[in-house]
Amino acid sequence: MLPLPGSENILVVDDDNAVLRLTKSMLTLHGYTVIGAASGREALQLFAVEPEIIVDLMLVDIVMPGMNGPELVDHIWKLRPGLPALYCSGYSGKEFLWPEITRNVPYLAKPFTSFQLTKAIRDMLEKATGASEAHRAKMRSSSA
Repeated sequence: MLPLPGSENILVVDDDNAVLRLTKSMLTLHGYTVIGAASGREALQLFAVEPEIIVDLMLVDIVMPGMNGPELVDHIWKLRPGLPALYCSGYSGKEFLWPEITRNVPYLAKPFTSFQLTKAIRDMLEKATGASEAHRAKMRSSSA
């Protein structure tokens, strides 16, 4: 079964511009509003410039220059405690380190398909909000 379309705001942080553009495209096609940042510093600046920015989930690359994903998530959690986070990385073979590095934040391996990405995000949003049935009802009513 395909994941239901989304309506939430997703912050995507990835230092690889091609991956950032592709991920934004996949999520936008699935109904999400995507806020993109090419670095941890750029992502934090979004919160500084617009403190009330609405973000429902952050998808963050683990390995980035300057500020890695876990450091960025720690900074954002100081501003928005409990904001759902999903890590991603293309560094295969190092997954054995991810549980220690990510402190139980879910991880999605690159490359990922549109289905894998949207399912992981939908599952996390539903788990975080408990809004599974409410979201389904909203999506059904908006498509009717």
